[in-house]
Parts: sequence; C-alpha cells; structure tokens
Amino acid sequence: SHQDNTTKSRDEFAEMARFFVASDDFVVNNSRCLYENEDVMVDHGLMDFPDGTTEAVLGFHQIKDGKIIRIETGATLIEK
Repeated sequence: SHQDNTTKSRDEFAEMARFFVASDDFVVNNSRCLYENEDVMVDHGLMDFPDGTTEAVLGFHQIKDGKIIRIETGATLIEK
C-alpha cells in the first residue's frame, strides 16, 4: 500500500478490490492508461475516499503471460 508501505498477498488484494468495487464510498475519476506493452502497464486516476479526501493515484502493473503479477502504487493527496 502506498499509504503504509505494506504488501498484500493475491487473496488480500482481491478482497480489497472487491470491497472497493462494491462500495459507493470509493470513486475513481479520470482513470486512464498512460502506457502499456506486453510487460508493464502504467495507469493514473483520481480516487475519492469516504473521509472526503482525494488522491491522485499512479499504478505500475507488471505483466507476465498476459496476467498482472505485481502492482505498485503511489499517490499524492489533492488539496481542494
């Protein structure tokens, strides 16, 4: 996690992703792919959180055999 410098297993990440998708409290805006090839994908978006904060989130996805095998994120708090 970019917030606390921790790592998650595949199952932990899948659980978190399901929670985000199922919740109306997490909103991703302006999500777009910045770069992609057969080895990596880089994406960027603005994410609104339940506490009212917004972060610009950059994701780096390592790809192997057509599947994402590793994700790293970085984020910047957006002051409104």
